[in-house]
Amino acid sequence: MSMFRLLLTIIFLTTGLLPAQETPEPRLSLVRSFGGPTTASVMSGDEMIIVEGTALVRVALADMSQPLARIEHGYGRILDLAATESALYALTPSHVLVLTIDGTIVQQALPGGGSSLSIQGNHLIVAALQQGIRLMAIKPDGTLRPENQLPTERESFDAVVLENGELAIADGEGGVSFRRLDGERSGQLRGIVPATEIAASGSTIFAANRHYIQAIDAQTQRVTGVYAPLNRFRDVEWRGEMMVIADGVDGLKVYSSDRRYLNGQRDKPASNVTFHDGFLYATTGDSMRVYDWRLLPDLPVINEVALWSPPTATAVMPSKNLLLVALGAGGLAVIDIASPFNPILKAALPFSGPVEDVLPDANNPALVYLALGDGRLVTLNFMADNPDASTVISDIELAGQPTRLALDQSTQTLAVASGRGGVHYFRLVGGRPALIMTQPSQGGVGFSAVMSTASGNWLALDGDRLLHVRLAGELTILDEQIVEPGGILVPLAGGVIWGRNQQFALYTAFTNAIERAFTYTAPTTYHDLAVLDGTVYAAGDNGITLLSVTGPQEILTINTPQPVHDLYLTGETMLTVNNTTGVTRYENMTAQDRYRPLHSERDLLMLPSGKWGTVGKYWGDFDLSGDITTTELMALDGVALPDGSVILLDDEFHPYRLAPDGTVMNRNEAITGADLALDGETLWLVRHDGMLYRLNLQTLLVESMQPLNIPANSIAAAGGRVYIGTLDGTLLEVDGASLYELPGTVNDIRVSGEFLLVSTAESLLWLDRDLNILASFATPSNAADLAPNRQWLAVANGVCGVRILDARQRDLGLRDYAVLEVGHTTDVQWLDDRRLLAMTDGTPALIRFNPDGHAPIPPIPSNPAPATQHPISGTVNTLRWSGSPDNCQGITYEVSIDGQVVGSTQQPFWPLNRPLDRDIEWQVTAINSYGEMTAGLVWAAYGRQEGWASAPLAFSGRLQTTPSPETFPWWIIGIFAAVMAGLGLIALSRRLVSE
Repeated sequence: MSMFRLLLTIIFLTTGLLPAQETPEPRLSLVRSFGGPTTASVMSGDEMIIVEGTALVRVALADMSQPLARIEHGYGRILDLAATESALYALTPSHVLVLTIDGTIVQQALPGGGSSLSIQGNHLIVAALQQGIRLMAIKPDGTLRPENQLPTERESFDAVVLENGELAIADGEGGVSFRRLDGERSGQLRGIVPATEIAASGSTIFAANRHYIQAIDAQTQRVTGVYAPLNRFRDVEWRGEMMVIADGVDGLKVYSSDRRYLNGQRDKPASNVTFHDGFLYATTGDSMRVYDWRLLPDLPVINEVALWSPPTATAVMPSKNLLLVALGAGGLAVIDIASPFNPILKAALPFSGPVEDVLPDANNPALVYLALGDGRLVTLNFMADNPDASTVISDIELAGQPTRLALDQSTQTLAVASGRGGVHYFRLVGGRPALIMTQPSQGGVGFSAVMSTASGNWLALDGDRLLHVRLAGELTILDEQIVEPGGILVPLAGGVIWGRNQQFALYTAFTNAIERAFTYTAPTTYHDLAVLDGTVYAAGDNGITLLSVTGPQEILTINTPQPVHDLYLTGETMLTVNNTTGVTRYENMTAQDRYRPLHSERDLLMLPSGKWGTVGKYWGDFDLSGDITTTELMALDGVALPDGSVILLDDEFHPYRLAPDGTVMNRNEAITGADLALDGETLWLVRHDGMLYRLNLQTLLVESMQPLNIPANSIAAAGGRVYIGTLDGTLLEVDGASLYELPGTVNDIRVSGEFLLVSTAESLLWLDRDLNILASFATPSNAADLAPNRQWLAVANGVCGVRILDARQRDLGLRDYAVLEVGHTTDVQWLDDRRLLAMTDGTPALIRFNPDGHAPIPPIPSNPAPATQHPISGTVNTLRWSGSPDNCQGITYEVSIDGQVVGSTQQPFWPLNRPLDRDIEWQVTAINSYGEMTAGLVWAAYGRQEGWASAPLAFSGRLQTTPSPETFPWWIIGIFAAVMAGLGLIALSRRLVSE
């Protein structure tokens, strides 16, 4: 026993002396980001606290241009922010933080992240997506006490506490769910999907569902009102102060004449609306509905006529009180509307082709024109009293695909919009169309609409070109307007309505010019909801919509130049947050001031002061301590001068000089440029068309110019040599004999000593000054930089982030060494041999390089198909899985079936030699270009039950039924045993009988 104890002691002492095992450092790691996406903001007295990436930024309301302080806490990116009078609360992917009200000190860090947080009374509510809702009580000192975690069916995006103490949860595809604080579910509204944002006022809940906002009674859990603005424009009727729009996704939408949403339906898509004698006739889904115009904006259905095919167009014959409905593949329906309260389907006329449009002749009720989608213009001798007796008097084959008809009664001219076949114009002679001419299409989709503006003038929509045409002997284009593609034209008294998704506009064309009277853009996706003083504030892609809590009815729309991702309301002050452009302060609904975060798109400039400048859209600078300054100055490109000033290109590509104190010294608005280069005291500017300028460094005036006639994109200069890169992949030395054709656009040229680093859309090239290629690497590159020790190349690798190439044995080729996927990277520069700066997702980032660190590990293969341990229902010929999302590591997959390696592939699938007819176990191992391996789980795939697994008896026919010579005949013993058992039973029965 003592020997055993001695052995244990030796083992413990030996293991205690061994060095502790540490996780090896990766070759590339992110140290910090300078700025980042702006995700939230709150107010604290006369200051704002703004989330910018991983930092909290304090800004004075009086001067929002410069931050007062930037605070990092080391818990990663901050997703949301909320505040009480005593504490500030921040949400990260991994923690909920409680901070002092100025954001400087972390008082509490509770594990567990989420997507959003809100404060309701004395509760902090964290919506944690798949993890449900986390409730935390706010104690008097501001710290938190976790109380409960409530599960949800799908993904919880947002939640509010109701007056009755229950929670209403925006549960994504699960709709709106209701739960008591003890976790018990008390109801669910599944029709509001996906529910992503939620707010409450009294007993009314407001839930956002895409571009809808629905009011819900919290007590009955029923929808009481819907704000459902325009989705897909199909048709419009405008009379007096009301307009009704047929929405091809939702139903009818009612707007006031000043384009304010009043009411809407969401039950059936609507295709056409027609007004006649005080009533509205709308085709919705597969029926025709009747509404009383006098009751608008309410939309009670008076009556409905079922149809047998989706409608494509409607027209009224006023003198006959008939509604003609084109039903596409279903022909033409004739509905008697003499009594709107009792419409009668009078006839159904079939046609051999799809009916796209119907147009009665106002001067001759016996003539009706039809556009058939198979390429025909049909004229009917229409019998109004007996439509079934109508006959075809003209059937003309047309080029293209007819969709819309229009008639100019003053000139008796009929026009047919026929897609790519153009517009066909016909003279009506005795009711029969005779072709005058065809107007050819200039667009890819062709003519989708045509209408008459009287006296031989027409409006036609050719793709995205709205044309004003005069037809008087010959066709003349009077004016042209460019609109969004995919629109629809609807004739209207006083002009024409053009509409498409979420938009419509009024155009007039009574003179030679087309004039746009207005454009209406409906809200799209909502990102945040808030309620204050009886008003609902809905923040979306098009700005902020204010709704009354009753209805909800639209009060006001505040158009913003960028989407609003987050709102903060207090008194008369409103803060709007955009992830990219920062925070805007509104006072009394008017924009006052804006804080702009440090976001750029392309370049980093090292300044003599030790700071760094950012160029791409706005000029800003920062130092490695984290101090950041942003300005309103546009800066698309630039170079830094030794005296501390910089020369930049503004948003119109004009060069200007900026002094170290931020004042503009001079500007040359007479020239434009695509890129700048500095060679000692010589400043070069190349224009997009290849014009090369040499500028005076002080005045920016032109000293010389040289036309190169190339699509220039980038420029570099050193030692008296100038190099130009083009959009079509040409690299040339100006005034030299060197010219090289490269694959893809030349994004950047960088001089590093006696070398050139040329970045293209497909590769990185290392060249000497004479443009001889010394080495190359096939990877997309936006920019590249050579480390001071000349051993490593850093590459701005676009969506793959930062890539390091090993150049220690350049003669043998560049070798992939490390990659860090930190976001879309557009520029990279070494600080020293172990640190570099990169511009990632428009934000500067400091990155550490450790050549002795471990290589990147490939992601684990996942999501097997067929699904593991699920019997398959059909034939399986291929095994599939999810691999690397972007393949930035060059992944190869090794596939094993039943423990045996069957091969490798670079695609996330493996074809089987024969369809899967049995149970197998299979595994995929990912191997990256660095030689690192990651094995996935062992997956099971079950064969079809109707095969071998469900019919085992079919297999017994192949069994051996006669014994081999070596086999002992065990069946003899079985027969002997059976005989002995039978004799025993006979003896037992005789004994019982004798007794």
